[in-house]
Amino acid sequence: MRYFEAPPKEFYFGKRSANCENIYYEKWLPQRDGGASGEDAYPTYTEYNYLGSGLAARIKSRHFEVALRLTQDLFGANHAIDLGCADGVFLPSLSKHFASVCGIEQHPPFARLSRSLVESVGLPNVTVLCNEGIDLAGLKERIPEREYRVLFLLEVIEHVGDRDALYESKLAFLRGVFGLLEPDGVVVLSVPRMVGLSFLAQRMGFAVLGVHREAISMRNLLRASFLCDTADLREEWDSSKHLGFNDRELEQSIYGSEFRIVKKRNLLFQKVLVISRR
Repeated sequence: MRYFEAPPKEFYFGKRSANCENIYYEKWLPQRDGGASGEDAYPTYTEYNYLGSGLAARIKSRHFEVALRLTQDLFGANHAIDLGCADGVFLPSLSKHFASVCGIEQHPPFARLSRSLVESVGLPNVTVLCNEGIDLAGLKERIPEREYRVLFLLEVIEHVGDRDALYESKLAFLRGVFGLLEPDGVVVLSVPRMVGLSFLAQRMGFAVLGVHREAISMRNLLRASFLCDTADLREEWDSSKHLGFNDRELEQSIYGSEFRIVKKRNLLFQKVLVISRR
């Protein structure tokens, strides 16, 4: 049985610049089949990443299924948050398995698409909020009043933080995130595996499949792959990039904090963690 169900492809196809302006990844989204810039570009995050029929899309979307399997004991009466819901790809599945869902997205074009999806598909137990310019403390005052026991933070935390205190700032962000939950609530993280042999395999696989990948020197590729060292890459990190993020350093930081990892799954190119307070 599969728990993750992708939204209807036809909803995303054809959604163009009115919904996608001012989104950072728009600068590098590739063209379909070598098409000309503009009209033939992939118009949405979900269409580019998850709705293709090829191997790359299946690999990229695997973390949704695993995140649901790791939280199936919470299905039913519990309420969930999808923080960083992008343009809504996960919302229909969450709607099916939880009593209510609050999707939160800071990019207004994404939030508009998510709201449109909720209306189009008919998800009466889903609310979408845009948190542009709103910190986590302010967000707590705006989300529907529920006893939330699970929060999904998928492919988000690698983009969060201060370069000069990268993992300390990510832990501070997690503290704020836990403030949205009940004391016994859990956060489900998924992050890309950016060091080790899996990272090397990812780079090679994406090259073969023609998938976009950030530029990296051979020296830094080898150091990240064989030494799990991203110290030089960290100097280039910003919130729009994956390079410079080190999933092992994040995991070690969590182990040394007030949080604990209660469940973990290593996927081919991603890692899924379920985190609770100690």
